[in-house]
Amino acid sequence: CTVTALCAEGESWSVQSSAGAMVADAVVVAAAAECRTLLADHGLRLNAVGGQVSEIAAGDAAAKPRSILCHKGYVIPLADRYLVGATYTHEGDMLAVTDGNHAHNLAELAAILPAEANATLLGGRASLRATTPDRMPYIGTLAAGLYVSTGHGSRGMLSAPLAAEMIASAIMGEVSPVKNDLRAAVHPHRFKR
Repeated sequence: CTVTALCAEGESWSVQSSAGAMVADAVVVAAAAECRTLLADHGLRLNAVGGQVSEIAAGDAAAKPRSILCHKGYVIPLADRYLVGATYTHEGDMLAVTDGNHAHNLAELAAILPAEANATLLGGRASLRATTPDRMPYIGTLAAGLYVSTGHGSRGMLSAPLAAEMIASAIMGEVSPVKNDLRAAVHPHRFKR
C-alpha cells in the first residue's frame, strides 16, 4: 500500500496509508527516493538518479557464471537470462528505457563476459536510486522511534542488509554490529553537525 503520511503521536508513530492508519512504537522508513517526501521535515539531502537494467538471453557459453559479476557494471545470472546494468541518468526522463542505455549496458557486458557480447536483448526496466551528497547512505535514528535506511545508491545490495542489522540492533537495544566511527559516517544527521 502507499504510505501518505508519517506523524509522531506522543511516544509512538502514526503511519497513514491507502490501507488505513497504523500506530507503532518504532518505524523504519526504507523507501529510496520517496524518503524525500515522507521525511521532508527531517532535512535529509537526497537526490534521485535514474538507472536502467537490461535483460538478455543467456548464450551458449561453455562456462556460465554462477554468481554475480561486478566491473564498472554488473551481470546477474538467472536460469536462462542475465540482468545487466546499470546506467546512471541525472537528467531528462530518468525512468525511460532507451536503446542508448541498452547499448551502454551491452558494452559493459562485453567487457565482463565477451562471449555474451552478441546476446539477444529481452527487455529492460528503469528505476530511481536515492543518493546522498557524500555517497554514503543514511542509516539510523532520525527521532525517538523513527529510523531510516536510504541513500544506498547503486550499492544497496551490499549495504542494505548491514543497515537492517544496524537498525534492528538499535531498536532491540543490542550492541551495534559496527563501530562508532562507521555509525557516525552514515548517521542521518551528519550534515547538521
